[in-house]
Amino acid sequence: DSTDDIVKALLANQVNATADLSYSDVKQLDAKKYSAITKPIQSGVYALINTKSALLSDIKLRRALQLATDTSAIINILPEGTPSLNLPFTEGQLSGDIPAVAKFDIEASKKILNDDGWALNSNGIREKDGKKLTISVVAMKGGEFEAVLELLSNQWKSVGFNIETKVVDLSDITQNAVQNILQPRNYDALIYQLDIGADPDVYAYWDSTQMTSAGLNYSNYSNIISDDALTSARSRVEPDIRNAKYITFVKQWINDVPAIGLYQSTIQYVYSVNVHAFNKSNVLVSPIDRYSDILRWSVGDKTVYKTP
Repeated sequence: DSTDDIVKALLANQVNATADLSYSDVKQLDAKKYSAITKPIQSGVYALINTKSALLSDIKLRRALQLATDTSAIINILPEGTPSLNLPFTEGQLSGDIPAVAKFDIEASKKILNDDGWALNSNGIREKDGKKLTISVVAMKGGEFEAVLELLSNQWKSVGFNIETKVVDLSDITQNAVQNILQPRNYDALIYQLDIGADPDVYAYWDSTQMTSAGLNYSNYSNIISDDALTSARSRVEPDIRNAKYITFVKQWINDVPAIGLYQSTIQYVYSVNVHAFNKSNVLVSPIDRYSDILRWSVGDKTVYKTP
């Protein structure tokens, strides 16, 4: 019923393998009894910025947050082999002249805030016209999200943002996080995983028609150029044309900063050293794809019959 139960079952030799544990859970296991593989999947974790919020509707503040985000420091606290992810697509989904995202530059971030009139007070928090630069950041409970939330919040605080953090549990019916947090976009920034998939059709996450409570555009992102590119791309089958449309979208997405890419998602596949399962060379779109070679899984092997 929970990751704690899975860990107990592994320690008691009741199960042979799992892909449902976080990196911190895996550390509890005996390395002599269990092997662990970190495998990327076609999903990404982002700091989704609510572009309609009172403060972060200002693109200058979104750019300041982006420049203050050190994604390499975030990846350093994650399992070895976690790929970086700067765009709304994973590595290899686009080709050609792909634009680059602005790199971590804390001084440039401070300059944007200074030039925009946000001055540091005695407590190290920026103020403007008597109003503090306070934003709320929400993360989902479980996995590495809470550790990422803490690190990211500290990075943003270092340039003068006042950060109010909240961790919500989607499985806790008393919190009702979907109706209270996600649907009304009740946050300034949301640390969240987006499932991209094998096909780079990210219309559901970034088109303005998906800004409704039932939609998945958690950034409330709206841009005519982006909308046109996304709609056109999903209606074409020619790879070159689709690629060109998505590059047009990416250029606008980078300019508007509706989100900050943090890293590509991974799964921790843990299995007993006594079993043969899951070829390490397999490419996974989602965690379920680990079963693609299940016909070759076995518990030990031996020669049953040998022709003389």
